[in-house]
Amino acid sequence: MMRLNTGLAAAGLALAVWIAGVAAPAHAAAPVLAVVRKGPVLTLTAGGKPVARFTNSAALEWIEVGGAVIKTAAGPKPVFTLSPNYPNPQDEEEAGDQPNYLFDETGRLFWMIEGQFNPGKSVLLVNQHETFAIDDYEARFSLEDFTRTPHLKFAFKSNCYVEDWVSDTELKARCPRTTARGPVVETDAVVRKVSPTQWRLTEKALPKAKLQVGPTIRPPCSTNW
Repeated sequence: MMRLNTGLAAAGLALAVWIAGVAAPAHAAAPVLAVVRKGPVLTLTAGGKPVARFTNSAALEWIEVGGAVIKTAAGPKPVFTLSPNYPNPQDEEEAGDQPNYLFDETGRLFWMIEGQFNPGKSVLLVNQHETFAIDDYEARFSLEDFTRTPHLKFAFKSNCYVEDWVSDTELKARCPRTTARGPVVETDAVVRKVSPTQWRLTEKALPKAKLQVGPTIRPPCSTNW
């Protein structure tokens, strides 16, 4: 998968122009963020002032996903969210899902994400590669707490993936399991925050058939991470 995280102007596919001198003092109220599109040019504005411009090309166009306020260790962080789109992908990397890019109120790149924030915009969920086939499957996910510096990351290795956030501190998950009979079955699971530095994954009910546990797959359990 192609990653445009080196200035976002790789190979001339996109042009981002930052406009200096518009950063607000640290004590000032957060500026109102807006995105204005005029033809092939996408302009990010903060407090009515332009802070960055992106120019589409024949190969790449920028799509506004929306704004948000991320909760960080330094306090609330207003961000723009943009996603790159390839109208005519040249290969599988371009045709695949692309990450979203978060830009702060000064127009600078703040973070690249391939996941979904909780409702409070403080913890990022990332589901890793999933394959569902007999004797060939894997599912991984992680949580990243943006309210800490450096970010506190929880990596779950119990062969489960998350379906959705239920609340800021709870997620609904599924765990693919291979039984001795061969077929893959999925169990229901829940992930809850149990302390400021701990999340717990618990499978609700296990298949009746005997499970096969591979060398890299943890057995079903209540797991703390």
